[in-house]
Amino acid sequence: MFVKAVFSMIYIKLTKFSSPVSAIFKNNFPKILSLPIFKRTEIEKSMKNILIIILIIVAAYFLYTRFLAPPTRTAAKRAEEKMFGKPYSQTIAAKQSEAKLLAAALVNKQNTYYSIHGRFAGDIKELGSIPRFGKHYKAKIIRADENDFLIEIRGNIDSDPTEDVWEATKDGYKNVVNDIIR
Repeated sequence: MFVKAVFSMIYIKLTKFSSPVSAIFKNNFPKILSLPIFKRTEIEKSMKNILIIILIIVAAYFLYTRFLAPPTRTAAKRAEEKMFGKPYSQTIAAKQSEAKLLAAALVNKQNTYYSIHGRFAGDIKELGSIPRFGKHYKAKIIRADENDFLIEIRGNIDSDPTEDVWEATKDGYKNVVNDIIR
């Protein structure tokens, strides 16, 4: 079909010119179109049918996977989270290092304050400037006296409502509520 269309276009173009080549082509055009190459064969008909069948199969597969098949990835992910909890994330664990650095700095600042004043600071502002290690955690002094202190460090490091909570005392720091596990 395509070859026939190309020859028809050539014929139309050549009819506008009068040259020996166009005259030969004009005179022989009906003979050229009657060649077996321009006739639709059984193979072409069966190829068309096969192509239609393939298109129907591809369309049916698309419709099945898009609308009828269960969303296997999300279902498997939900089942995994239900069985094992939230998956461990290195990104979230790296955000927890921010809390560790902040806790270590605050314990160090409290020990320095204690050595100068003989008591622990009751307010963060008394400790002086605290370096910012990131944007995910906020620190607050819960209690402080001559013997001990308790600093709470909170932050939400992922998109769930659970906050990651750390406590720092003169003996060190620990993770009280681990947001990675929940």
